[in-house]
Order: sequence, then C-alpha cells, then structure tokens
Amino acid sequence: MKSIVRSFAVLFGLSLPLGALAQTNQSASTRQLPTESLAVLMPAGAGGAPAASAAERSRLYAGTVLNEKGQPLAGALVSIGPDKDQVAVTNAEGTYMLRSKAAVPMLHVSYAGYEDVELSLASPQPVTFNLAPVPDYKRQLKKQTKAAVKAYYKK
Repeated sequence: MKSIVRSFAVLFGLSLPLGALAQTNQSASTRQLPTESLAVLMPAGAGGAPAASAAERSRLYAGTVLNEKGQPLAGALVSIGPDKDQVAVTNAEGTYMLRSKAAVPMLHVSYAGYEDVELSLASPQPVTFNLAPVPDYKRQLKKQTKAAVKAYYKK
C-alpha cells in the first residue's frame, strides 16, 4: 500500500514525508506529527505566478433567450465555438451561461419552432436573443408526423 501511495505521489510531483505514509499503532498522545514540508502543485496564475495571456483565459458569456413576445424560452440550446462543442440549455427564465477561451466566439441559439440565430461576440457582455418563429411550423410538423406514422405502419 505504501508503494502505491509513494508512486502516486511521485507521479504527481508531491514530496511527502515518510512518516506520513507509515501506519503505526501509537496512541494519539504519543504520536509525533511530521516536521517536513509538503510540496503542492499550484495552478498557473496562483501564488504570485505570472497571469495567463488573454487568449488562454476563459470568459463567461451569459444572456437571455426570448420569443417574439418577449417571453423567456426555457430549454433553448445555446452553443459556442466553431464545432459547437460547448452547449448550455436555458433555464425557466431563459438565461444561459457558457465559458470560452476564444477571443471572439460564435454563439448559436436554437429552439424547436423558431429560427436559429448565430452571433459573433467581441466582449463578454450579456446578450439577449429574440427568436422569431418559423413560418407554418405547425403545418410542417403535422405533415412530417403523418409521413413518419405512415412509413412506420407500412413496414
């Protein structure tokens, strides 16, 4: 067990006192605390280290998604990045929050029955998206549903 803990500590660059790894049956009153120090890896930018460049820092992008009447759209998908690899879902108030390291990220908002919207953001200021409904969406959906049901029962 000691060798596993030591190899884990060496793997992560930790310097542990050997007394901390030993298992003893000493009583609490006779036990001595180790006097050696413990080296801990700190994240970049912490503890006086130079701050990361602007391109490496992630920014928080937040905002609201509303429908054509100004009401919040809960469940809208907001994605960021060229591959849309980060996705957030709006809450009951229509708000979202996403982090990105890109200097000028592209936000993509979609919701069933509404036109998709894309916007390039230069600053992390809150953005409100007003989505417009797709014309004749209910009719299109009904037509697609009928075709799917017909194809299903035809098998």
